[in-house]
Amino acid sequence: MNPNFKVSIVAIATAFLASAGQAQISPPQQTAKEQPAASKDGSLARLVLLGTGGGPIVRVKRSQPSNLLVINGTVYLIDVGVGTLGRLAAAGYQPAEVDQVFITHHHLDHDGGLADLMAFSCVTGRNNRVTVTGPYGTDDMVKAARAYLKVPLRTFTEQRISPGCDPETAFASTTVSAPGKVFSDSNVTVYAAENTHYSQFPAGSNTADKSYSYRFDTVAGSIVFSGDTGPSSAVAALAKGADVLVIEVIDEDATMTALLNKNKMLSSNPAQAAALREHMAKEHLAPEEIGKMAAAAGVKTVVLTHAVPGLDDEVTAAAYVKGIDTYFHGSIYAGRDLDEFFLPQFQGQAR
Repeated sequence: MNPNFKVSIVAIATAFLASAGQAQISPPQQTAKEQPAASKDGSLARLVLLGTGGGPIVRVKRSQPSNLLVINGTVYLIDVGVGTLGRLAAAGYQPAEVDQVFITHHHLDHDGGLADLMAFSCVTGRNNRVTVTGPYGTDDMVKAARAYLKVPLRTFTEQRISPGCDPETAFASTTVSAPGKVFSDSNVTVYAAENTHYSQFPAGSNTADKSYSYRFDTVAGSIVFSGDTGPSSAVAALAKGADVLVIEVIDEDATMTALLNKNKMLSSNPAQAAALREHMAKEHLAPEEIGKMAAAAGVKTVVLTHAVPGLDDEVTAAAYVKGIDTYFHGSIYAGRDLDEFFLPQFQGQAR
């Protein structure tokens, strides 16, 4: 980690954040002159929250989970929820520019857009090989997507209307089989820790599925992406001393109310509803638990994402941040889609 990395967030001017009413959420304003310009030439490292809505819910204001990290011009994508491509374009990047993909776990809201990314990478001029790194099941998913894409990509090629690419050679996969170092290049070293998002499988289950959190130690500082997790000492250890913790958050009561109101099958099945509530309580993070983990890790800044329920009619972030500052006294940021930051200063910039 760069010892000179200093965290200072510039307020992002959105009504959502302004309405939150929490002192630690609204960092001091800086003038436009002090804010760095977006750059694709590697002069500044860039973090963009592409999708900040958790769960398999289709929304207008929040896309499903995905994060963009650009270091020295190399583009890393952490999770690829449905809707990622539109947000990627809004951030100024095309699918073919993505160099590495990391999947935290195989729930639809985190990997449902992978085939789309692969497809449009091909038809928009990919000329390098991209590796998808993730837990057990990643190899099968990439293999299935390659087979699926052969049909539409073949017709493009045969009509001579797109240069296309061969998905068999353009996309590779790597399975994270254990915690520890999982990737390294000249810009980043990536470490994985198994979290508690899959802790409630039924007794006797022989599943090999794992859910991971990732730490990116970069030339500009350390960023940890929790993915989905419940309280976890392993994640706290992974995030020890990190500059930024990008972490999921849930309002359990509001989520259950929304689901019971919209899902008749769930509302008529008390056992399933009880199991879902247990999942929310033990395999996701309420604000107080985020505060405890962030304090234990000694991180400098918490960025909230994967907001659940994260509905379009929400007008305040209060339910997502209330209680974090009971335990954690660093900077807290309630993220929205396309909020972005520039490193090494970790300055936010208005959309």
